[in-house]
Amino acid sequence: MMTELDKIKLRYSIIFLIIGLFVGFIVGKLMIGSSTSSSLSESSEPIAIGFVGPLTGENANIGIPIRRGVELAIEDVNSAGGVNGRQLVAIFEDGKCNAKEANTAAMKLFDQDNVIAVVGGVCSSETLAIAPAANEEKIPIISPSSTNPKITDAGDYVFRVVGSDALQGKIMAEYIFGEGYTKVALIY
Repeated sequence: MMTELDKIKLRYSIIFLIIGLFVGFIVGKLMIGSSTSSSLSESSEPIAIGFVGPLTGENANIGIPIRRGVELAIEDVNSAGGVNGRQLVAIFEDGKCNAKEANTAAMKLFDQDNVIAVVGGVCSSETLAIAPAANEEKIPIISPSSTNPKITDAGDYVFRVVGSDALQGKIMAEYIFGEGYTKVALIY
């Protein structure tokens, strides 16, 4: 039987794996894109990947472990030689689970830091705030934890790896019923 600590470790391991897959996806996209592939070979500058999430304040307990996952994924790619000899670098911005802060952070990542992708927002408010600019700039963003149903329709460059709030209750109810339980209690 899994302890609560084991469940938490498993949850974060899955988040780290997903972030690693996203970084790998972006790296693969860069390597096979014709014009990008040649520019990757010609430059020795690091490839920048952004992060927007709560790093301070009351929601930092959500953002900091995801930041660590990004750092681990990038460390893994870099230890394998990077991308065509170029290292990845992460640029972390504090979105504070606030739409305005997240938008400001994303615009800095897009306009000044020239990131190729963003992990985040971590909170739905962050993701929804940066989605329009991500779509306009054609910079993919992936949220490891945003659940607002509106994110599903936020654009072609907006992704998430967690179920929508619109589906979570339904799927959990189907699972519980499928396991033979007919009564549930909620503690709030």
